[in-house]
Amino acid sequence: PATTRRHLRGPTEERHRGREHCVGRPCWGAGNRIFARFAGVGLLALAMLIPLLMVQARVDERGTRYSAVLDDIASVWGRQQTLQGPLLVVPYLEVYTTEEKVKNADGEEHIVSKTTYNRQRAVLLPETLSIEVVLKDERRHRGIYDSLVYTADVKLSGSFGGLDVSTLSDHLHRVEWGKAFLVVGLSDTRAIGEVTSFSWGNAQAELAPGTSLTELLYSGFHAPVSGLGPGDEQTSFSLEMVVK
Repeated sequence: PATTRRHLRGPTEERHRGREHCVGRPCWGAGNRIFARFAGVGLLALAMLIPLLMVQARVDERGTRYSAVLDDIASVWGRQQTLQGPLLVVPYLEVYTTEEKVKNADGEEHIVSKTTYNRQRAVLLPETLSIEVVLKDERRHRGIYDSLVYTADVKLSGSFGGLDVSTLSDHLHRVEWGKAFLVVGLSDTRAIGEVTSFSWGNAQAELAPGTSLTELLYSGFHAPVSGLGPGDEQTSFSLEMVVK
């Protein structure tokens, strides 16, 4: 009978046999297979970044449009408000007299007096002050966006004490009581919806735009007041307005 011979191949023979199988086509080793896996993972990660970048671009676009909508609503309704005051402003005049020696055409000396007037303003704070604010919220819509806005019913009331003119200046000439005015600072005067009433003492007064005191209050309004004079008498005031 025929006998079958079994040949045991050693490691060297196995390596040579494997090389024979790679003849005529690329032969991928273990290192090449690992590189191919890493390359596949990298390509997959890049492919996943594409939708993420698209979503981020859409989020940025919506954020920019939302900011534009807020600016548009604020331009009509009003921005953040800061209320300052009220302040009572009383103008007064200082006088300064100086003397100096001058020579005439003949060379004779004589003394000449020079008078200079300096206009100043006294700014007074109220002795008593009460501020009442009632806030009402409302939503404004622009397309898919909405913004929360507020309307404030503001009431100011209090009193000013008398002005001690002796403390104003050592060179006081006169106090211009007839030019005194009350000033209230408001950061965005366009948002004043309505001034329902403003009373000074027992009389009604009208508000005018501007503070006439820009070194202290840049934006706001003022109102001329009457009935002031030297002494310690108190004068009450009341102001009601609607601010957006």
